[in-house]
Amino acid sequence: MMEQVGQCQGSPKKEDTCRNKSMARGQVLVLVVAVVAVAVHRVVAWTTPPIPPMQQQRRRSPLRMSFADGKANFLVDKSQELYLANLLRRASDGTKQLLKDGSKLVEVEFPANRKNDLSLAETQDTNLQFAMDFVTIFENEKKNLWVVLPDKNEVYRARPRFGESLPFTLTSIGGLMDAKPDVQPTLMVVVSPGFNIDEYINLVKVVAQAGMPPVVVINGNLDRLRNGYYPGIFYPGLARVSKEFYSRAEQALYLSPIAVGGVRFGAWLARAAPGPWEVLVRGPNGYDVVQSTDKEPPAKNAWALAKKAFQERNGGGMF
Repeated sequence: MMEQVGQCQGSPKKEDTCRNKSMARGQVLVLVVAVVAVAVHRVVAWTTPPIPPMQQQRRRSPLRMSFADGKANFLVDKSQELYLANLLRRASDGTKQLLKDGSKLVEVEFPANRKNDLSLAETQDTNLQFAMDFVTIFENEKKNLWVVLPDKNEVYRARPRFGESLPFTLTSIGGLMDAKPDVQPTLMVVVSPGFNIDEYINLVKVVAQAGMPPVVVINGNLDRLRNGYYPGIFYPGLARVSKEFYSRAEQALYLSPIAVGGVRFGAWLARAAPGPWEVLVRGPNGYDVVQSTDKEPPAKNAWALAKKAFQERNGGGMF
């Protein structure tokens, strides 16, 4: 590089020539990247089967759930047991209502633990235990209920913990790509997909092969898919399934912390179906709802609002 710079120094004509060559090389590089992206997109389009339409008959519940009036105070309590018990109840009630209303893709999203040094193994164990407690509300489904883990290894880890005689079908995205169980599902509960983005794509294929039953996704980070976390130019296959499938998700329970004022859980973006999206901000007496909207607010807007409200309630200090 330094040698090239030296060669370009001298007369203005020589410098202009070098600059033009550099710009030409840059234009060629951009063209090559664009051609590769288009080629990959076409390959994915040829190899990924179309996603069948979800037939949803919407019957909106007249109920309106909210975290106002002290209903978010459990977030202040440090007890992990109390925290998960509240989340389980809200997730169960919200999911049952959304499925009753005709939803075909339900999202349950929350931090598995509020510790700062949480390991991946702890997160997986918490998500799995939560899912096992959660599916008890669907006990009448029996083997027609599929609990789907990301890969076969996680199924092997789960079986000794919960036993072989489970009332439902325990399987994995990878396992279903190889062979389907003998029974067709009437409901699929999918636990923590997305550590590998291929899991998102393969899950859509599995759901289509199973006849498009209702799907509940627990802690799958689906908000990343709808908020552009993965650029479509680099992940065209993922962009397609995000638009055609995951964008249809409805939130039975959604809790995402907003770090403000140096406090990791100073605020939350929250929703408990069938209720509005709410921004909760911590103050001296717990969490207050400072905004309520029917649609999910942009992350930047929620953060700016939470930051301002947090400073107003705490004077820039700690509670």
